[in-house]
Amino acid sequence: MQSSEVHAVGFKEVIFKDGGKIRWNLNNDYISGILVGTMNHQLTGTVTFTDEANGLTAYYKFNAYTFRKQDFVWGEIH
Repeated sequence: MQSSEVHAVGFKEVIFKDGGKIRWNLNNDYISGILVGTMNHQLTGTVTFTDEANGLTAYYKFNAYTFRKQDFVWGEIH
């Protein structure tokens, strides 16, 4: 076993004093070099934020582009 992908299930949520609520899912993880070599941990996947009361969504993607650096993040707000 040289690498492992971890897919987290569930969400986190923040509730503001005015009653506003934002919920988002958890990112995934990729771990390599577990037994041999240099251990490496990367965040992967897409994290989506939702504010249902105001009709807002936003997301960001880890490693969104193949030919960019590994720490490149891309996102949008709708």
